This record gives sequence, structure tokens and C-alpha cells, in this order.
Amino acid sequence: MSRRLFIDHTHTTQYGFQTGVQRVVRKICEHAQSSAEGYFDEVIPVMLNEGRFVSSGKSKLTSSATQRVKEKRMDASSPRNWIQSIKHWLRSNHNPNSQLTSDVQATSLCEFVSEKDTLLLPDAYWALPHVWPAVKRFRNAGGRTAIVIYDLIPHMHSSIYGQEGANGFRAYIQAAFEHADSFYAISRTVRDQLVLELPKITGVPIGDLLIDYFGLGAEFTDPEGLVQSEVRNIFCDNEYSRPLLMVGTIEARKNHNFVIDTMESLWIDAPERCLCIVGRPGWKGEQVIARMKTHPRFGKQLHWIDNASDADLLHCYKHAKGVVFSSIAEGFGLPIVESLWHRCRTFVSDIPIHREVGKNQCHYFDLNEKDSLLILLRQFEKTDHQNSLVVGPQDHPPTTWNESVAGLVRKIHLSKSSPSIVTGRHNHNMAA
Repeated sequence: MSRRLFIDHTHTTQYGFQTGVQRVVRKICEHAQSSAEGYFDEVIPVMLNEGRFVSSGKSKLTSSATQRVKEKRMDASSPRNWIQSIKHWLRSNHNPNSQLTSDVQATSLCEFVSEKDTLLLPDAYWALPHVWPAVKRFRNAGGRTAIVIYDLIPHMHSSIYGQEGANGFRAYIQAAFEHADSFYAISRTVRDQLVLELPKITGVPIGDLLIDYFGLGAEFTDPEGLVQSEVRNIFCDNEYSRPLLMVGTIEARKNHNFVIDTMESLWIDAPERCLCIVGRPGWKGEQVIARMKTHPRFGKQLHWIDNASDADLLHCYKHAKGVVFSSIAEGFGLPIVESLWHRCRTFVSDIPIHREVGKNQCHYFDLNEKDSLLILLRQFEKTDHQNSLVVGPQDHPPTTWNESVAGLVRKIHLSKSSPSIVTGRHNHNMAA
């Protein structure tokens, strides 16, 4: 009997968004087939259809049908809307027969599940709670499940997301816990948080659930497309006005206000230095957006680009004076990897996940000290270019997506074949 790895991509294909979770799902689907040799005989992408997982064939997730954003559908990846999803789930009594997608043409039902089969769930299930009855059916048939966990931020930072948001997120984690044989966090930091916080969320010991992690990949090729004239005008070659760059959704946990406060002090000494924020509006970002748009330096030394393409973003990195990443909490922090790859001076908030990703290659500032970033930036303005902390891909090459997915597939395979790893709740440091 063949060993099969089923990979669900329902939410990513249904909504077509381009945010971090969806990028991971697409990369897993793209690289899993080549990574499975020696571990699984078949890799089968699946989607929910009328409450059951069905094969979606081997069509690429980057097709035009997947890419389009259906504006009439809510962005279920945002906390506000996954709260609504959970409420809808409760009202519908967890109806497993709901029609979740009409986009997939089912080529075969995943009916004949064996103990050699694994279902990998890497998508945004806080926004797709109807998935769990189908997952339960898969496990009852003898298959095993592996769930990717991106972060615990709404649980650990309820002051940002509100009590309703925190409770909704905990309901998702509880459901995932009840239907998982293994959890795979996207960083060591998130794995360690899971080990500590999961019993608090569920109210029971971790038991025999394996909790492990895999590092996300990063690949940098020159994208196709023209750079917007606005971007070229902002990122000119004038050394005195080249912008500092922030990349990320405009939301509360990204802490843009901390950087804008710092810039207002820096502008006393360096009035021409610019700050350019690249990112679309997100959770509780309204106040920051309003502050930017009404700021006297908006459009002069303070810029916001909310529709950057890959080509635009590459141009920003190549011409930035430096990159600032001030998040209160992250699951990974891909802009740090991107910044270091492009040999930018990188200033990041001093939190555990940033130390894990940035290692000794970044300048770290303390969010509890309001002038900590200002001190670094003032020094940076006075420091000769060659004395700055600059590294590049040849110094610390990032993990490729092929390596990332291969590591995940290998760990999923080992979790099935090694009893000492399956009882990983008492051995959760195995991947440290």
C-alpha cells in the first residue's frame, strides 16, 4: 500500500490572497512533490468540497484563477473576519456538509485512507472552521494529521486583538489540538511558545502530540514587471534623502507609531532623511494611516506605498538607506531575511523571534526604551558606510524553499516511523 501525503490548500485557493500564510501554502504545494522521494510515494493536493477532502489535481496554485482576489468575499485572514467565521461556524452547528468551494473540479474522492496516509494542514484554519469534521473523518479512517502553526499572537497579546479575538483564536487552537497528531511551528520560538501555552489554552496536558518546527524558506530572484514611477521618485540615489524602509501590513502589532515617533526626533538632526512604509492596511491600522496622511511631512519625508509589486519591493530594498522592523510580536519575520539578503543595514526590535532569525546580523533596539532606536539611527547617520554592520547572502545564505519543505516532509515522515519522536511532548527539544 502506497504512502500518501495529502496537502490541503482550500483557503489559499478559495480567497487568492498574497499574504504570508498563503505564500507558505503555495510554496509547500510547489516543492512537496520533489521533496517527498524516499518518504512518500504520492503527494496529492486536496480541497474541501461539500464537507470532504477531494483531490484538486496537480494544477499550480499560482494560476490566474487562484491569484484573483474576489473583492465581494471578506478577507477571512484578518482577525475581525475570522471572528465572524467562528460565529458562523457556531450558528451552523459545525455543519460538515457546507459547500466551501465551487472552484475545484474533483478528480477523485479521498475515500480509501490507510494508516500510511498523512494529511498536512498548512492553511488559515482560524478562517475556515468547517474543516474539522472532514479532518475527523480522515483520522477515523486511519490517517494521521500534521498541522502548521504560524504563531500564538492573538492568545499572547489579547490587548491588541481584544478579548473576543483572543477567545476566537483559542477556539481555533483548541480545535486544532483535538484533531492533530503533530504540530509544526514555523520557528523555534513559536514551537517553544506552543509547548508552554498549549496546556493553558486546552486545559489538559500535551500528551503524545508531537510539537516540532521547520524554518521557512526565502528565495530572491528578480521579478518581472516595471517599477512604479512613485517608487522610483521616493527611492532616488540622493544619499541625504534615501529612505529608511519599513515592510509589513499596517497593523497594531507592527508598531509603526514607535518608528514614526523616532523619526520625528531624528528629523531635528537629519531633516531630509525619509521614511517609506510599504504595506497594505490591516488589523487596527486605521490610527497609523490617519496619522501618516495628516502628518506635515507626508509626501515629503514620510511616504506610504500600499500597492507595491514584487518589482517595486525589490527596488525599495536595493535603494533603501536601511530597513526598520519594529514588531511587538511575530511568528517569523520574513522582512528581516529579505533585508539581510539585500545587504541592508537592518534595525529590529529585540524580541526572541527576531534574535532567532536575525542572529548577530542586525542592530537591535529595546521597545521599552523610547530612544533606543533613535540612538542607533543617529549613530548610523554619522557612521561611515564601511563601518556599518552589513552582511550578505554569501555570509549567511538563507534557507531555500526547497530545503524548507524537504525538512518539513522529512519530519512528518519520521513522526510516523519513530515512536521516540511521536511521543515528542516529552522530547520537544529534538530539533533545537
